[in-house]
Amino acid sequence: MKILTISNLYPRPDRPQAGMFNAQLLREMVEGDAVAALQQITLVPEWRVWRWAGIRKWVSPYTGGHGVEYWPVLYVPGVGRNWSAGTYARSLKGLASRVAAADVVFASWLYPDGVVAATLAQAAGKPAWLMVLGSDVQHLQAPARRKQILEACRVAAGIVCVGRHLATALIEAGVDSHRVHVVPNGVDAVQFCFRPREVARTQLAAHGFPAGVTRMVLFVGNLVSVKAPERFLCAMADLADPTVHAGLIGTGPMQAGLVRLARRRGVGDRVHFLGRQDHAHVALWMNAADVLCLCSRREGMPNVILEALASGLPVAATDVGACRDMLGDEAAARLAAEGDAAALARALRELLTMPVDRAKMAARHGRRSWSDQARDILQLMR
Repeated sequence: MKILTISNLYPRPDRPQAGMFNAQLLREMVEGDAVAALQQITLVPEWRVWRWAGIRKWVSPYTGGHGVEYWPVLYVPGVGRNWSAGTYARSLKGLASRVAAADVVFASWLYPDGVVAATLAQAAGKPAWLMVLGSDVQHLQAPARRKQILEACRVAAGIVCVGRHLATALIEAGVDSHRVHVVPNGVDAVQFCFRPREVARTQLAAHGFPAGVTRMVLFVGNLVSVKAPERFLCAMADLADPTVHAGLIGTGPMQAGLVRLARRRGVGDRVHFLGRQDHAHVALWMNAADVLCLCSRREGMPNVILEALASGLPVAATDVGACRDMLGDEAAARLAAEGDAAALARALRELLTMPVDRAKMAARHGRRSWSDQARDILQLMR
């Protein structure tokens, strides 16, 4: 089987950790005997057309046993959302021969990536499979985009959702339930596993772990509105415990404002912006920290929770997306209502004072791998 994959979510030279979950999934797809070839087309939304030639020359920072090309697509920030499927389609006309040579077109991200992939596949008489990851389902709330998504789902061979709540949203919007399949994400349990906290802190001493810190709460994610990092800082201030420090892994446009917010709330000296980290170091930070805090406004099936559980790291999270399903059976986890910083602070306080056997916690999780997810998706395609 020859698969052409299309998604904007894939590691790029300027964003080497972006879409690592897709990269790991595709790597596992090509490991077995079912896939003869896999080509990843990474969409790069860019309105500055003079940059397109340089983007086409990019070389992938991630080696996964499959081909990767970077394909610039026209995107007008903000106002261009409803037009994105059309502008992307015009930018991707050169893909027609690739689509025709593939057995399956697989698009990871519902709009506009999935809409365009379904259109291209239908024109070539090829089956398209769409994968829904989380925030992309929010496009159903916009009438113009909703119409395009429902048509793409109608012509697609099937739709893969990483969480049951995403499948429910599609079905309630009018997608045929027989086309919708729930296939949860996996986790790299080789990297995300239990290590003694002091061992991890020693290894991180040269990579930013602050000397003298005894307890740390960790945030992992882009510093953007949907991840609500400002709520994390407010919860840390409400926690009112000068012995607890905060570490934020990630970068984004909110960072300068977050620095100012931390100072205003009186926690500036206990908040550490750790920048972008590779997967190996994220795993170490999870071993070194005491609690993971996820405070997002919206989520699908956040892999950072799977990685924390596999590492034996307690989790405090807002009750969004699949978080309740992911954390419901774990004693060392707490959910807080979305937007309630005080409840998030209470959850952090409980977890920081709770005795947890982290080795046993890690042993309970991390059993579903990326290989499992790849196998399940390929079985659907076949």
